[in-house]
Amino acid sequence: MKKLKWMAFFSILLFFPVSSSAVLDMMRLSLIEGEVEINTEETGEWVPASINMPIQEGDRIWAAERGRVELQFKNGTYLRLDHKTALEGLTIE
Repeated sequence: MKKLKWMAFFSILLFFPVSSSAVLDMMRLSLIEGEVEINTEETGEWVPASINMPIQEGDRIWAAERGRVELQFKNGTYLRLDHKTALEGLTIE
């Protein structure tokens, strides 16, 4: 019985990072200053963006007047948008 508990515990530890990394595999918002909004395919409307929000294909980002945003790709590359700038993620790889 004790051996079975340990096997279950290690199975959870091994499989949890695999399932949780699927969302973080694309890119994320790493910095937000001012007004930044995002339009996702899920919501279909513009909502305020938040730090560490995952960005997926089809999402649109808008940095309004005096807004700035920084996106971090999975390979560590950064993309910065200044005020009055928009970005639409058609295909993210």
